[in-house]
Amino acid sequence: MVISACPIFPGATNATLLTFAAIASDRNTNLEVLDCMEREIARLKADRVAQDELQRAKRRVLVDVVHQLADNPVLAGELAFFEACTGDCLNLFRRVDRIQAVRPDDIQRVASTAFAGNNKIVGMIERVQ
Repeated sequence: MVISACPIFPGATNATLLTFAAIASDRNTNLEVLDCMEREIARLKADRVAQDELQRAKRRVLVDVVHQLADNPVLAGELAFFEACTGDCLNLFRRVDRIQAVRPDDIQRVASTAFAGNNKIVGMIERVQ
């Protein structure tokens, strides 16, 4: 099973939106994957993220931006994306500063607010037998 969170779509133009996507393996059903995702969200709401886990995530963001700087076509695309979606291409770099300022209690607070029980839409694609 593969689960990922994507704040870029649709969150690039609306910061209150976030997409979770998952691909179930042959061993897991869609409902099992959904249950796993909901347990992880409940954990974010109930427990603080460990500082070392948060530091690893922050480091990954920084590494991603550095790699973008090394590739002109990718950098051009990212700058254009941020200009179109946020009105300022330099927000690509300001995003790093905002992410570096996040604390574990920020994640818990936002998770408790954003992931309310009725604040979600679930869609599943099932294989036809």
